[in-house]
Amino acid sequence: MRGEGRGLMATDPIRLLDDLGSTLIGREAGALLRERIVQAARHGVVVVDLEGITTIAPSFADELFAKLPAELVKDRRVRFTNASDEIRAQARGVRGLRSETARWTERIETALDVLADAPDDARSDAWR
Repeated sequence: MRGEGRGLMATDPIRLLDDLGSTLIGREAGALLRERIVQAARHGVVVVDLEGITTIAPSFADELFAKLPAELVKDRRVRFTNASDEIRAQARGVRGLRSETARWTERIETALDVLADAPDDARSDAWR
């Protein structure tokens, strides 16, 4: 069976319930799973089956959903199936939070660059 992600073959589904149980916790566990998914996506389309998953800790969700390279999902090389509405909302939430944090970081860095280019007296006034 051919996958839709650039003509790659589908790999065996990753069934999280079988591998990790119904409650997914821990930043390290989420990071290890994300790396496993990224590695597998180099060889084919990866289907991550969330059937039976009842709880995902925020740290796990951040590592899995927010740090997963967006192009893998956009190109359909990674697909998540059988996610509950709650898990879908959590995935959107952590991706959105990371996106918002990146925008604020960029704004702060821009402000600091402007401040660094300002004359000395303007810089000292800005910190009062």
